[in-house]
Amino acid sequence: MDDPFFSILVPAYNAKKTVARLVDSLRRQSFPDFEVLIADDGSTDGTPEEVARAAAGDPRFSVLKLEHRGTAAWGRNSGLKQARGRYVVFVDSDDFLDADALACLEESAKSHRFPEVLAISMRTVDSETLAPRNVIGNGWNAPGVIPGKQALEACGRNFCGYSMLNVCLRSFLLKHHLFQDESIFMLEDMEWSWRVYYFASGILRIEKPFYNYARHSGNATERYTSRTLADVVKSIEKQTAFFGEHRDEMTAELRSVMANRILSTGWMFFLFPSSVAKSGKERFDEFRSWRNYPVLRADVSRIKKTILAVQPLCRFKLFFRLFGLFFRVVYYPVCCRS
Repeated sequence: MDDPFFSILVPAYNAKKTVARLVDSLRRQSFPDFEVLIADDGSTDGTPEEVARAAAGDPRFSVLKLEHRGTAAWGRNSGLKQARGRYVVFVDSDDFLDADALACLEESAKSHRFPEVLAISMRTVDSETLAPRNVIGNGWNAPGVIPGKQALEACGRNFCGYSMLNVCLRSFLLKHHLFQDESIFMLEDMEWSWRVYYFASGILRIEKPFYNYARHSGNATERYTSRTLADVVKSIEKQTAFFGEHRDEMTAELRSVMANRILSTGWMFFLFPSSVAKSGKERFDEFRSWRNYPVLRADVSRIKKTILAVQPLCRFKLFFRLFGLFFRVVYYPVCCRS
């Protein structure tokens, strides 16, 4: 049997309520040459059985039954190792695609000589009503296929690191060993996306949104726990380590983009007012564990350089509280808007 054009990789855990909607959206695709690998992370609610019911014997659908590890990266990596498609499409189990999504991707890839990465946008929708909210994606003005590093510079500090925004040649992912860290539950795809863009010789931006991202209280970014805050630190430290390893290869513009974006992400999860409200008392201990941020200092803005000079004092709880007050009253309302 010939290998399919697309491998659609879906990590799933206790997704019985939403996975049928996803399966239905995939079976409605106008472009039929694909396989779907649903990596079930030890679900206890009958997710595999719901997939089988919704797929109705469609041989393009398979379920990989995995032992429970609790991260989407575990499912994505497991699917990637068994995928056969030319391009890999990442989809979450509570999301769904428009009927022309794969047709649009195939036509774009073919007409541009099969670039390593197709950068897509996604439409956020209410999980219950499916009413559209806004569009998320990485944008730049340069037409056609451009190098990944140039795309990063063009995205600037607004770079989005969702797995689903990157449709990649399978051979490209395997060549550069672009697997995700299976120990990270939250922000695992942010550090992975930096690597995807950095190593890609060619990225094509597709402006039309056809991926529907269902927002609800179960999304990892909608709730913080001691586990997710520890994962934020681990992801930020991996991003920082990657930056330090490749810094000398980068242009000054790319160094500035990456350093400022990484630092802003770390601060956002620990010091942004709405994040503080969600994260609770664990913030102090986890924030203190973030240690390799000085690597970023030479390439961030002047105000960030000043703040980083005093951040080591946050190992003391009182100063950490004052630090948070400064961000709430001065940094976010004033510095970020000036």
